[in-house]
Amino acid sequence: MTEFKLYVNGAGLNGFAGNIEWSSNKDTLGCSLSFEVPFGEEGTSFPERFIKPGDKVTLRHGANLEFFGIIVDEAINGRNPVKYTAFDLAFYLNKSEMTIQFNKKPISQCIEQICKKYNIRCEVIPISTPITKIYKGEVASEIIKDLLDTARLKTGTRYRFEMKGDRFNVFKWVEMKNEVYTHWIDSPTRNLSIQEMKNSILVVADGEKISKPSAIASDESNIAKYGLLTKVETISDKEKRSAQTVANNLLKQLNKVQETGGGTFVGDRNVRAGRLFKLNERVTGWSGDVVITDAKHSISNGIHLMQLSWEVWDE
Repeated sequence: MTEFKLYVNGAGLNGFAGNIEWSSNKDTLGCSLSFEVPFGEEGTSFPERFIKPGDKVTLRHGANLEFFGIIVDEAINGRNPVKYTAFDLAFYLNKSEMTIQFNKKPISQCIEQICKKYNIRCEVIPISTPITKIYKGEVASEIIKDLLDTARLKTGTRYRFEMKGDRFNVFKWVEMKNEVYTHWIDSPTRNLSIQEMKNSILVVADGEKISKPSAIASDESNIAKYGLLTKVETISDKEKRSAQTVANNLLKQLNKVQETGGGTFVGDRNVRAGRLFKLNERVTGWSGDVVITDAKHSISNGIHLMQLSWEVWDE
């Protein structure tokens, strides 16, 4: 069986590092990785700590690059193992604020411009939706998410982003499936909630009164069942022509009972947030495709497990 191999600045740590964990989230740019090394004194296997914040970290599985990033934290707690935390290159997008203006520029080109500023290689599917907007002192990753949310509201197309090695990728969210081993699941859960449901959408252009919205979309049967739950979305006067499309797309996204769950599985390196898998679990009643919202992998004493959280797939 091919082993995972961890490197810091090109030096292999497999003889020293323990409790290796890495995780991804459906709505967050980038992944994190953590590991521990012994707190060494002279004469032990680690006579001095040579790892420091800013060092490059690589996790490989055979020829496959699973993670590439930098050390961001070192945690020393007495003589316990020293814990290091690393983030992939999306760290720079998540931690940098910027002011930038786009004037009728295609959204895909806007994202490429942001990545270029931070020297991050990217591969962005063409998104021709133009945007005219000024972002002042906003986090770069939040700007990217806002751009993709705008594209979804105007076109109905859902987009996905993720770091693959050292490259930032944006693509259409198709049904990317993982084959998850589901014969053994530890502590499966299922939760249903209407706290985030919205069954009535009002779209109001700048300068308009809320009593005279540009567009309305609602589900009368859901209103009768659950009560009125309203969201007001504000758009610019220049976007009034797309107001009804925005209202319809928001209603489609928000007018539902949220179904979420989680559990622990046998580890599989291919499983990450944003993927689908088929789950049939009789205790909680799950049946059908679910989308992974969080995936946390861990390797301890040679055992690879993964904790997954998911939500129902209803696209």
